Amino acid sequence: MSTTRFSLRSGVALLVALMVAGAGPAAASDASGGDVVEHIEAHVADGLRVNHVPGAALAVVDDDGEVHLRGFGVTGRDGERVTPDTPFVIGSTTKSMTALAVLQLVEDGAVDLDDPLAHHLDGFEVLPASWSDQVTVRRLLEHTSGLPPLAGAPATTWLQDVPIAEAAARVNGTELVSEPGVAWQYTNANYVLLGALVEQVTGRPYAEHLEERLFTPLGMTRTTARLDDARRLGLRDGHRYVLGTPVAHLAHREGLVPAGLVVSTARDLGRYLQALLQGGHLDGERVLSEEGVEALFTPAAVATLGPWAKQPTASYGFGWFVGEGPFGPTPTVFHPGATPDFGTTAALVPSTSSGLVLLVNVGPRVAVPGADGDIDRIGAGAVSLLIGSEPAGAGTVVDAYRVATPVLGLLVLLAVLLAVVRPSPRRRPRRHVAIATATAAAGLALLALPTFYLGWRQNWLWAPDLTAVAGLAGTAFMVAAVRRLLAVRAVRHVTGPTTAITEPPIPSAAAR
Repeated sequence: MSTTRFSLRSGVALLVALMVAGAGPAAASDASGGDVVEHIEAHVADGLRVNHVPGAALAVVDDDGEVHLRGFGVTGRDGERVTPDTPFVIGSTTKSMTALAVLQLVEDGAVDLDDPLAHHLDGFEVLPASWSDQVTVRRLLEHTSGLPPLAGAPATTWLQDVPIAEAAARVNGTELVSEPGVAWQYTNANYVLLGALVEQVTGRPYAEHLEERLFTPLGMTRTTARLDDARRLGLRDGHRYVLGTPVAHLAHREGLVPAGLVVSTARDLGRYLQALLQGGHLDGERVLSEEGVEALFTPAAVATLGPWAKQPTASYGFGWFVGEGPFGPTPTVFHPGATPDFGTTAALVPSTSSGLVLLVNVGPRVAVPGADGDIDRIGAGAVSLLIGSEPAGAGTVVDAYRVATPVLGLLVLLAVLLAVVRPSPRRRPRRHVAIATATAAAGLALLALPTFYLGWRQNWLWAPDLTAVAGLAGTAFMVAAVRRLLAVRAVRHVTGPTTAITEPPIPSAAAR
């Protein structure tokens, strides 16, 4: 799938034309100014409050190149106040940095976008093998490689802590779900492979390349791709929701760093957005050419978005989504990020030279029905305000749990009662067998649900409360079913297999 090229000026002109055609005067008049920042801050503060988010940090880049910074709430267990310099794990927003690092290698002449990955990573092969050379650098950047979402698991799905090169090696032998270049399929494996490519071509660790070629030139002094350094810089635990309450937790796997585990701050990411909005340079330091930034933002494949977006589809470039409707009618370049414990919204509006980053210290992927997308909508609403659009209406994680928690509690209570109450199937044994069969089916369904959806370990990482309910209730239902079947068997053993258990017959008049 080829990528169309055009100059940065023509790209911005196109975005401006689209904005004027579809956004209306409100977007233009509200693109900058203190009132907009105040509205954004008020929206964020309200979203954090109603969703019980412990802490967040915000950076807003206006059309004058100024960065407005704000911290909200507290960090993890220690309860320190969040500031613009508090480190957060930025999730998949990291992919934009990995894409930039790859384009640096392209501009260095060390890599070509249409190089097969196998030319740089010895031994790389997918199935069918004839498609291996079609897995190119470009298609990895675009998520059109054909690799499935769980390629390389468990090393690429938070469950194993291995080096980047080893995580990439686990992708070898994966069966593609589509021919490369045909369909868009988002997967961390694409960017784990690109991280391994950076290491192989440069001969040094991925983290070291980013530090020397991106973080240091842009003055991102509190940004790192190393967990130990992040701890020294002040990284604290994030949080997972457990029955609606944020509980401190931190998940970090070295092999996943290029796909989603860079640690940064609102201040540093504000500088990162400034550099991109200025065509790849800041304060006299250039990290990428204008043409390289243009390539990052050029739509290459149709992509799907989460439930937070006003419109469910956008395009994907190199490490960035590009859309004209996710936040409102103004064209926007953006990438959300989510780990089990942290969430990120990063967006740029090239037509107004503005941008925004919101970092939260709670995992935004909440599996409770009605809650998925509620945390992401805090950042999405802030971007909507930035472009002069109204935030999308949303419920809250807390409200969803208020409904779900009693239901989950009743499910567990029912399962436990069925397991502990002694069945007495002396009458209608077939009915008791049917009840036992239905109970066993319910238990098997609950126990199998996490297996079919990512697996027990992965579900425990992202949704420990629902996973615990499924395990406890499923086990209790199975115990209840087995106890009832054993009771029926015992009765049949005593009375005989063909003896009917009925009331004594009423004697006839003649017999009396």
